[in-house]
Amino acid sequence: MLSNKITLKSSTDRTSKFFNNLGVIKIDVKKKDNETFVKVNSGKTFYFNGKSINLSNYSVKVSKKKVSLVEDDKYKIALKNNKAYLITPNYKGFYENADLKTLQNKKTFIC
Repeated sequence: MLSNKITLKSSTDRTSKFFNNLGVIKIDVKKKDNETFVKVNSGKTFYFNGKSINLSNYSVKVSKKKVSLVEDDKYKIALKNNKAYLITPNYKGFYENADLKTLQNKKTFIC
C-alpha cells in the first residue's frame, strides 16, 4: 500500500525499479470514495512517435480494477484473464490483439 507521499531517491520495497527508471522522483496518492488517484513527478522526458512526454503532465485514476488517465478517461487498461486489456475510443480488447495504430497511440500506454 502506498502512503500519501513518497519521495524517491532509489528503488525501495515500496516502489519498483520501473518507477526509478522512469525518472519518478515523487508519488502523490489520494483516495476519494472508491477511487485512488496517483500523480507522479518525473525528472525525465521521453520521446514517443516524435512527441515529448513527461509523466508529470498526467495523473492516473484506479477505479473498479481499471486504470485510466484523469486528463482523458476514454483510455483505460485493466487485467482480464490475467492479460492486459485495453479500452480506447477505437479499440476494446487484449493488448496482444491490438493493431499497430492502437499500439502507437501514446495515451494507450500512459495509463
